[in-house]
Amino acid sequence: MVSWLCNFFKTFSFFFLLLLIWKTTSVWKDLQLDAFDTGILAAAIKDNNTLKELYMHNNRIGDAGAILLAQAMKSNKSLISLWINQNEIGSEGAKAVGEALTASSALIEMNLRENPIGDSGAAFLADMLKKNGKVEILRLAACSIGPSGASSIANALKENRSLKHLALYNNQIGDEGAVEIANALQSNNALDHLRLYEVGVGDVGAKAFAEALAKNTGLSYLNLMKSGTRLTMTLLSMVYAH
Repeated sequence: MVSWLCNFFKTFSFFFLLLLIWKTTSVWKDLQLDAFDTGILAAAIKDNNTLKELYMHNNRIGDAGAILLAQAMKSNKSLISLWINQNEIGSEGAKAVGEALTASSALIEMNLRENPIGDSGAAFLADMLKKNGKVEILRLAACSIGPSGASSIANALKENRSLKHLALYNNQIGDEGAVEIANALQSNNALDHLRLYEVGVGDVGAKAFAEALAKNTGLSYLNLMKSGTRLTMTLLSMVYAH
């Protein structure tokens, strides 16, 4: 009974805030929103045709909240930017988001930064990239992605031609993952912006990127700077050698 009353009053206090959903941009960050709150928002978003940008970062919606949002995204035709970074979302949440973007979505920008989706979550999103031709910006920094997850994303890049901006920094993909991504860039000229610093890349990864840049004609921004001076100098020397 107490739990039911708490939920009732929470819903009531939330009601007038839902009016903000009918704007083109709605910000719900830093509010400690949970899955229950997200369910209310998701219900409002489902058939909305005006909202373009939704910012829900730094809450605690978890996998359950991400799944509810994903279900709403399958019906929504107007939302083009969704920020749900820093929300304790794991692989199941990433799977739901990936399936929603594969099924039907107008979304162009997806921000999942600082959620522990891991390699399995990255694999789900990579599968989405193979089928989705709309997403242009994908932010997966600090998502506990390792070499396996990087390999999944690299394989998707070999097929995807819509993604323009990819952020993978602060993931420990190492040389193994870096080589996979670099190899993908040899055939992908659609990606324009790649942020890959602090990922544990050494000279082996630097060499792979140098070889990729010699063939790639699309990438205009590559950030490996925080991987170390030696790496940066190795990469630059190899690029200029070509």
